[in-house]
Amino acid sequence: MLTEITGEAVKILISVDAEFTINYAFANPAEYSPSSTALFSPVANRDIGFEEVLKLFKKYQVQATFFTEALNSHFFGVDVMKSNVNRILKDDHDVQLHAHPVWQEFKCSDWRDKVINKQLKDNFFDLPSAEIEVVLSECIDVFQQWTGYRPIAFRAGNFQACPSLYEALEKTGFTLASSIGLPIFKPKEELLNVENRGALINNIIEMPVTSFQSMGCRHKALTITGTSSREMKEVLHQCKSKGIEYVVILTHIHEFIKNNSKATKVKSNQVNVNRLDNLCSFVNSNEGFEFETFNNLININKSSLKKSKNIQDINTSVLSGLWTILENQMNDKVWIY
Repeated sequence: MLTEITGEAVKILISVDAEFTINYAFANPAEYSPSSTALFSPVANRDIGFEEVLKLFKKYQVQATFFTEALNSHFFGVDVMKSNVNRILKDDHDVQLHAHPVWQEFKCSDWRDKVINKQLKDNFFDLPSAEIEVVLSECIDVFQQWTGYRPIAFRAGNFQACPSLYEALEKTGFTLASSIGLPIFKPKEELLNVENRGALINNIIEMPVTSFQSMGCRHKALTITGTSSREMKEVLHQCKSKGIEYVVILTHIHEFIKNNSKATKVKSNQVNVNRLDNLCSFVNSNEGFEFETFNNLININKSSLKKSKNIQDINTSVLSGLWTILENQMNDKVWIY
Protein backbone atom coordinates (compact mmCIF):
# COMPACT_ATOMS: atom_id res chain seq x y z
CA MET A 1 0.00 0.00 0.00
CA LEU A 2 0.99 3.63 -0.35
CA THR A 3 3.03 5.09 2.46
CA GLU A 4 1.01 7.54 4.52
CA ILE A 5 2.44 11.03 4.50
CA THR A 6 1.76 12.21 8.04
CA GLY A 7 0.63 15.80 8.34
CA GLU A 8 0.48 16.49 4.61
CA ALA A 9 -2.84 17.45 3.08
CA VAL A 10 -4.55 15.21 0.55
CA LYS A 11 -4.49 16.93 -2.86
CA ILE A 12 -7.98 17.16 -4.36
CA LEU A 13 -8.07 17.52 -8.14
CA ILE A 14 -11.44 18.51 -9.57
CA SER A 15 -11.33 17.45 -13.22
CA VAL A 16 -14.04 18.85 -15.47
CA ASP A 17 -14.59 17.33 -18.91
CA ALA A 18 -15.56 20.22 -21.16
CA GLU A 19 -17.03 19.06 -24.46
CA PHE A 20 -19.74 19.77 -27.01
CA THR A 21 -22.53 17.32 -27.76
CA ILE A 22 -22.93 15.32 -30.96
CA ASN A 23 -26.65 15.71 -30.26
CA TYR A 24 -28.10 12.60 -31.98
CA ALA A 25 -26.32 13.53 -35.22
CA PHE A 26 -25.13 9.97 -35.73
CA ALA A 27 -28.42 8.36 -34.74
CA ASN A 28 -30.48 10.65 -36.98
CA PRO A 29 -28.15 12.62 -39.29
CA ALA A 30 -30.98 13.87 -41.49
CA GLU A 31 -32.51 15.90 -38.66
CA TYR A 32 -29.75 16.58 -36.12
CA SER A 33 -26.36 18.28 -35.97
CA PRO A 34 -23.85 18.72 -33.16
CA SER A 35 -24.50 21.57 -30.75
CA SER A 36 -22.00 23.93 -29.13
CA THR A 37 -24.54 25.73 -26.93
CA ALA A 38 -26.71 22.93 -25.52
CA LEU A 39 -24.21 22.13 -22.76
CA PHE A 40 -22.37 25.43 -22.26
CA SER A 41 -25.14 28.03 -22.60
CA PRO A 42 -28.48 26.23 -22.82
CA VAL A 43 -30.56 29.26 -21.79
CA ALA A 44 -29.77 32.68 -23.21
CA ASN A 45 -28.93 35.36 -20.65
CA ARG A 46 -29.11 32.94 -17.71
CA ASP A 47 -26.01 31.88 -15.81
CA ILE A 48 -26.72 28.20 -15.33
CA GLY A 49 -24.46 25.21 -15.85
CA PHE A 50 -21.02 26.31 -17.04
CA GLU A 51 -21.24 29.86 -15.69
CA GLU A 52 -22.69 28.63 -12.42
CA VAL A 53 -19.74 26.28 -11.95
CA LEU A 54 -17.25 29.07 -12.63
CA LYS A 55 -19.03 31.30 -10.11
CA LEU A 56 -18.81 28.58 -7.48
CA PHE A 57 -15.11 28.11 -8.07
CA LYS A 58 -14.59 31.85 -7.78
CA LYS A 59 -16.64 32.00 -4.56
CA TYR A 60 -14.33 29.44 -2.91
CA GLN A 61 -11.16 30.53 -4.75
CA VAL A 62 -10.78 27.03 -6.20
CA GLN A 63 -8.74 26.22 -9.28
CA ALA A 64 -9.91 23.21 -11.29
CA THR A 65 -8.59 21.39 -14.35
CA PHE A 66 -10.78 21.51 -17.45
CA PHE A 67 -10.01 18.66 -19.85
CA THR A 68 -11.24 20.30 -23.03
CA GLU A 69 -12.22 18.33 -26.13
CA ALA A 70 -10.33 19.42 -29.28
CA LEU A 71 -11.47 17.13 -32.12
CA ASN A 72 -14.85 18.89 -32.21
CA SER A 73 -12.96 21.45 -34.31
CA HIS A 74 -13.58 19.18 -37.31
CA PHE A 75 -17.19 20.33 -37.16
CA PHE A 76 -17.10 23.70 -35.39
CA GLY A 77 -13.67 25.04 -36.28
CA VAL A 78 -11.25 26.33 -33.66
CA ASP A 79 -12.93 29.53 -32.49
CA VAL A 80 -16.18 28.16 -31.05
CA MET A 81 -14.54 26.22 -28.22
CA LYS A 82 -11.84 28.88 -27.94
CA SER A 83 -14.40 31.32 -26.55
CA ASN A 84 -15.16 28.89 -23.71
CA VAL A 85 -11.47 28.23 -23.12
CA ASN A 86 -10.87 31.97 -22.87
CA ARG A 87 -13.60 32.15 -20.21
CA ILE A 88 -11.94 29.33 -18.25
CA LEU A 89 -8.47 30.86 -18.50
CA LYS A 90 -9.82 34.26 -17.46
CA ASP A 91 -10.57 32.72 -14.06
CA ASP A 92 -7.05 31.20 -13.85
CA HIS A 93 -8.12 27.58 -14.17
CA ASP A 94 -5.96 24.85 -15.64
CA VAL A 95 -6.87 23.80 -19.20
CA GLN A 96 -5.64 20.44 -20.50
CA LEU A 97 -6.48 18.22 -23.48
CA HIS A 98 -9.38 15.82 -23.97
CA ALA A 99 -10.22 13.94 -27.17
CA HIS A 100 -13.10 11.83 -28.47
CA PRO A 101 -11.83 10.25 -31.73
CA VAL A 102 -15.39 9.85 -33.06
CA TRP A 103 -15.45 13.58 -33.88
CA GLN A 104 -13.13 12.78 -36.78
CA GLU A 105 -16.21 11.58 -38.68
CA PHE A 106 -16.95 15.25 -39.33
CA LYS A 107 -13.79 15.69 -41.39
CA CYS A 108 -15.87 14.78 -44.44
CA SER A 109 -18.45 17.26 -45.70
CA ASP A 110 -20.71 14.32 -46.59
CA TRP A 111 -20.59 12.87 -43.08
CA ARG A 112 -24.40 12.57 -42.99
CA ASP A 113 -24.28 9.92 -45.70
CA LYS A 114 -21.18 8.15 -44.39
CA VAL A 115 -22.31 7.62 -40.79
CA ILE A 116 -25.51 5.80 -41.74
CA ASN A 117 -25.19 2.14 -40.72
CA LYS A 118 -21.49 2.66 -39.96
CA GLN A 119 -19.83 1.07 -36.92
CA LEU A 120 -18.52 4.21 -35.23
CA LYS A 121 -15.30 4.12 -33.20
CA ASP A 122 -14.67 6.41 -30.25
CA ASN A 123 -11.37 5.06 -28.93
CA PHE A 124 -7.77 4.44 -29.95
CA PHE A 125 -7.94 0.65 -29.68
CA ASP A 126 -6.04 -1.36 -32.28
CA LEU A 127 -4.27 1.73 -33.62
CA PRO A 128 -0.46 1.79 -33.68
CA SER A 129 1.11 4.59 -31.70
CA ALA A 130 2.22 6.34 -34.91
CA GLU A 131 -1.40 6.80 -36.00
CA ILE A 132 -2.41 8.05 -32.57
CA GLU A 133 0.47 10.52 -32.70
CA VAL A 134 -1.06 12.06 -35.83
CA VAL A 135 -4.39 12.58 -34.04
CA LEU A 136 -2.71 13.96 -30.93
CA SER A 137 -0.67 16.37 -33.05
CA GLU A 138 -3.90 17.70 -34.58
CA CYS A 139 -5.28 18.19 -31.09
CA ILE A 140 -2.14 19.93 -29.86
CA ASP A 141 -2.30 22.35 -32.79
CA VAL A 142 -5.90 23.25 -31.96
CA PHE A 143 -5.05 23.52 -28.26
CA GLN A 144 -2.20 25.91 -28.95
CA GLN A 145 -4.52 28.09 -31.01
CA TRP A 146 -6.82 28.21 -27.99
CA THR A 147 -4.26 28.85 -25.29
CA GLY A 148 -0.87 29.77 -26.74
CA TYR A 149 0.82 26.87 -24.93
CA ARG A 150 1.16 23.09 -25.27
CA PRO A 151 -0.89 20.79 -23.04
CA ILE A 152 0.97 18.56 -20.59
CA ALA A 153 -1.96 16.34 -19.51
CA PHE A 154 -4.41 14.24 -21.53
CA ARG A 155 -7.70 12.45 -20.94
CA ALA A 156 -9.00 9.86 -23.38
CA GLY A 157 -12.67 9.87 -24.32
CA ASN A 158 -14.74 7.36 -22.33
CA PHE A 159 -11.62 6.52 -20.26
CA GLN A 160 -10.80 3.90 -22.89
CA ALA A 161 -7.04 3.81 -22.52
CA CYS A 162 -4.67 1.41 -24.30
CA PRO A 163 -0.88 0.88 -24.19
CA SER A 164 -0.27 2.44 -27.62
CA LEU A 165 -1.95 5.63 -26.42
CA TYR A 166 0.69 6.09 -23.71
CA GLU A 167 3.46 5.46 -26.23
CA ALA A 168 1.99 8.19 -28.44
CA LEU A 169 1.56 10.56 -25.49
CA GLU A 170 5.24 10.26 -24.62
CA LYS A 171 6.33 10.83 -28.22
CA THR A 172 4.13 13.93 -28.54
CA GLY A 173 5.52 15.56 -25.39
CA PHE A 174 2.91 14.87 -22.71
CA THR A 175 3.88 14.34 -19.08
CA LEU A 176 0.56 13.40 -17.44
CA ALA A 177 -2.66 11.58 -18.16
CA SER A 178 -5.93 10.89 -16.38
CA SER A 179 -7.37 8.32 -18.75
CA ILE A 180 -8.21 5.48 -16.38
CA GLY A 181 -11.32 5.03 -14.26
CA LEU A 182 -11.77 1.31 -13.61
CA PRO A 183 -15.47 1.45 -12.64
CA ILE A 184 -16.15 3.28 -15.92
CA PHE A 185 -14.00 1.11 -18.17
CA LYS A 186 -11.60 -1.67 -17.20
CA PRO A 187 -8.77 -2.19 -19.73
CA LYS A 188 -7.83 -5.75 -20.57
CA GLU A 189 -4.14 -5.01 -19.99
CA GLU A 190 -3.01 -5.53 -16.38
CA LEU A 191 -0.58 -2.63 -16.80
CA LEU A 192 -3.55 -0.26 -17.08
CA ASN A 193 -5.54 -1.61 -14.15
CA VAL A 194 -4.51 1.28 -11.92
CA GLU A 195 -6.65 2.25 -8.94
CA ASN A 196 -6.30 4.98 -6.31
CA ARG A 197 -2.63 5.64 -6.97
CA GLY A 198 -0.40 7.39 -9.42
CA ALA A 199 1.35 5.12 -11.90
CA LEU A 200 4.10 5.42 -14.48
CA ILE A 201 3.02 4.07 -17.88
CA ASN A 202 5.50 4.53 -20.75
CA ASN A 203 7.04 7.39 -18.79
CA ILE A 204 3.62 9.10 -18.57
CA ILE A 205 2.31 9.85 -15.07
CA GLU A 206 -1.22 8.44 -14.94
CA MET A 207 -3.51 9.85 -12.25
CA PRO A 208 -6.72 7.79 -12.47
CA VAL A 209 -10.12 8.92 -11.29
CA THR A 210 -10.53 7.89 -7.66
CA SER A 211 -12.80 4.89 -7.07
CA PHE A 212 -14.54 3.28 -4.10
CA GLN A 213 -17.01 0.60 -3.04
CA SER A 214 -20.33 2.29 -2.32
CA MET A 215 -22.01 0.46 0.59
CA GLY A 216 -19.05 -1.91 0.40
CA CYS A 217 -20.26 -3.56 -2.80
CA ARG A 218 -20.93 -1.10 -5.68
CA HIS A 219 -17.69 -0.25 -7.51
CA LYS A 220 -17.97 3.44 -8.42
CA ALA A 221 -15.89 6.29 -9.74
CA LEU A 222 -15.76 9.38 -7.55
CA THR A 223 -17.99 11.80 -9.46
CA ILE A 224 -20.12 14.79 -8.57
CA THR A 225 -23.19 13.40 -10.30
CA GLY A 226 -22.84 9.93 -8.78
CA THR A 227 -21.85 10.74 -5.19
CA SER A 228 -23.86 12.58 -2.55
CA SER A 229 -22.06 15.07 -0.32
CA ARG A 230 -22.44 12.69 2.61
CA GLU A 231 -20.80 9.83 0.71
CA MET A 232 -18.15 12.12 -0.80
CA LYS A 233 -16.96 13.12 2.66
CA GLU A 234 -16.70 9.48 3.74
CA VAL A 235 -14.54 8.71 0.70
CA LEU A 236 -12.26 11.69 1.29
CA HIS A 237 -11.75 10.85 4.96
CA GLN A 238 -10.83 7.26 4.05
CA CYS A 239 -8.41 8.46 1.37
CA LYS A 240 -6.73 10.56 4.05
CA SER A 241 -6.54 7.69 6.54
CA LYS A 242 -5.13 5.28 3.94
CA GLY A 243 -2.39 7.65 2.81
CA ILE A 244 -3.77 8.39 -0.66
CA GLU A 245 -2.00 11.59 -1.63
CA TYR A 246 -4.00 12.53 -4.75
CA VAL A 247 -7.77 12.29 -5.20
CA VAL A 248 -9.15 12.87 -8.70
CA ILE A 249 -12.84 13.80 -8.84
CA LEU A 250 -14.66 13.64 -12.17
CA THR A 251 -17.43 15.87 -13.42
CA HIS A 252 -18.73 17.19 -16.76
CA ILE A 253 -20.11 20.54 -17.87
CA HIS A 254 -23.49 19.00 -18.73
CA GLU A 255 -24.02 17.59 -15.24
CA PHE A 256 -24.95 21.02 -13.92
CA ILE A 257 -27.97 21.47 -16.16
CA LYS A 258 -31.23 19.54 -16.02
CA ASN A 259 -33.70 18.82 -18.82
CA ASN A 260 -37.30 17.76 -18.31
CA SER A 261 -38.56 14.43 -19.63
CA LYS A 262 -39.65 15.93 -22.96
CA ALA A 263 -36.45 18.00 -23.34
CA THR A 264 -38.56 21.14 -23.69
CA LYS A 265 -37.24 22.88 -20.58
CA VAL A 266 -33.82 23.30 -19.04
CA LYS A 267 -32.72 24.61 -15.66
CA SER A 268 -29.88 24.40 -13.18
CA ASN A 269 -29.23 20.92 -11.78
CA GLN A 270 -29.35 22.14 -8.21
CA VAL A 271 -28.47 18.77 -6.68
CA ASN A 272 -25.10 18.69 -8.47
CA VAL A 273 -24.51 22.40 -7.93
CA ASN A 274 -25.06 21.91 -4.21
CA ARG A 275 -22.72 18.90 -4.18
CA LEU A 276 -19.96 20.95 -5.80
CA ASP A 277 -20.63 23.81 -3.37
CA ASN A 278 -20.42 21.42 -0.40
CA LEU A 279 -17.22 19.83 -1.71
CA CYS A 280 -15.49 23.20 -2.10
CA SER A 281 -16.63 24.29 1.35
CA PHE A 282 -15.50 21.01 2.95
CA VAL A 283 -12.01 21.04 1.44
CA ASN A 284 -11.44 24.69 2.27
CA SER A 285 -12.60 24.13 5.86
CA ASN A 286 -10.44 21.10 6.61
CA GLU A 287 -6.67 21.33 7.02
CA GLY A 288 -6.22 17.74 5.92
CA PHE A 289 -7.25 18.57 2.35
CA GLU A 290 -6.33 21.12 -0.31
CA PHE A 291 -7.11 21.70 -3.97
CA GLU A 292 -4.58 21.04 -6.70
CA THR A 293 -4.49 21.12 -10.52
CA PHE A 294 -2.83 18.85 -13.04
CA ASN A 295 -0.45 21.51 -14.30
CA ASN A 296 1.18 21.53 -10.86
CA LEU A 297 1.89 17.77 -10.86
CA ILE A 298 4.67 17.85 -13.42
CA ASN A 299 7.41 17.37 -10.82
CA ILE A 300 6.03 14.25 -9.10
CA ASN A 301 8.78 11.80 -8.14
CA LYS A 302 8.44 9.13 -10.85
CA SER A 303 10.53 6.56 -8.99
CA SER A 304 8.02 6.52 -6.12
CA LEU A 305 5.19 5.75 -8.55
CA LYS A 306 6.88 2.50 -9.57
CA LYS A 307 6.60 1.21 -6.01
CA SER A 308 2.96 2.14 -5.42
CA LYS A 309 0.18 -0.46 -5.31
CA ASN A 310 -3.56 -0.31 -5.84
CA ILE A 311 -5.80 0.57 -2.91
CA GLN A 312 -9.21 -1.05 -3.27
CA ASP A 313 -10.63 -1.06 0.25
CA ILE A 314 -12.34 2.32 0.31
CA ASN A 315 -15.86 1.44 1.45
CA THR A 316 -18.74 3.75 2.28
CA SER A 317 -21.54 2.99 4.70
CA VAL A 318 -24.89 1.55 3.69
CA LEU A 319 -26.62 4.70 4.92
CA SER A 320 -24.55 7.11 2.83
CA GLY A 321 -24.79 4.87 -0.24
CA LEU A 322 -28.57 4.63 0.08
CA TRP A 323 -28.76 8.39 0.49
CA THR A 324 -26.89 8.82 -2.80
CA ILE A 325 -29.30 6.45 -4.56
CA LEU A 326 -32.37 8.19 -3.15
CA GLU A 327 -31.07 11.66 -3.95
CA ASN A 328 -30.18 10.68 -7.52
CA GLN A 329 -33.55 9.04 -8.13
CA MET A 330 -35.36 12.10 -6.85
CA ASN A 331 -33.21 14.32 -9.05
CA ASP A 332 -33.92 12.17 -12.11
CA LYS A 333 -37.66 11.84 -11.61
CA VAL A 334 -38.78 15.08 -9.94
CA TRP A 335 -38.39 18.22 -12.05
CA ILE A 336 -38.64 20.67 -9.14
CA TYR A 337 -36.18 18.76 -6.92
